[in-house]
Amino acid sequence: MFKYIIILIFASFSSSHVANSASFVTSPTATTEGQEVEGLLKWQTSLDNQNRSIFSSWVGNSPCNWSGIACNEFRSVIHINLTDSGLKGTLHALSFSFFPNLLGLNLSNNSLYGTIPSFLGNLSKLIYLDLSCNQLFGRIPSEIGLMRALRIVYLFENNINESIPYEIGMLSSLNDLALFKNNLTGSVPASIGSLGKFIHSFYLITMDFLERSPQDIGMRKISKRA
Repeated sequence: MFKYIIILIFASFSSSHVANSASFVTSPTATTEGQEVEGLLKWQTSLDNQNRSIFSSWVGNSPCNWSGIACNEFRSVIHINLTDSGLKGTLHALSFSFFPNLLGLNLSNNSLYGTIPSFLGNLSKLIYLDLSCNQLFGRIPSEIGLMRALRIVYLFENNINESIPYEIGMLSSLNDLALFKNNLTGSVPASIGSLGKFIHSFYLITMDFLERSPQDIGMRKISKRA
């Protein structure tokens, strides 16, 4: 069986797409703000190591001035960006349901391990997800199909070792999906073909797996690289 890594390259995406998505965001209650603080601090204390340069600012009752956190005009968290912050631990203590207005989550280039929790699917407004360059393993949760606002998903350079879930084909807003340098198994789900109208190019680059040819899943432009 041929071994490959899949990258789906879609239409270009810029941070302005996230910034222009204010219409997704609702005004939070005091309870929401309190939950956001609780959710962040609970996850922080669960980590195996504490980056003082990052977390020294994580004090007080509002996270809007904390390092790596951005809020909207209503002081609700819309971005968590802790890329390359030396974090080590899991995602399981991060209560995603506490962040109803989150648009961007970037935890790339850390040492996060364990599985991707199914309750990630609670982030129904999330547009940008980057968990790349960590040590995550197991499966991509099928609940990702609930995250219909997603435009960019970067999960490359992890140890994900199960098949791509069929539910990824439900992400009708998806522009860019990168899954390379994992240990994926099985076949490319036919549901990805439903995203064909959004796809500019489909690349097969030193794949980890491929049982179904790209032609079978409705891709328009195909390029192979060694």
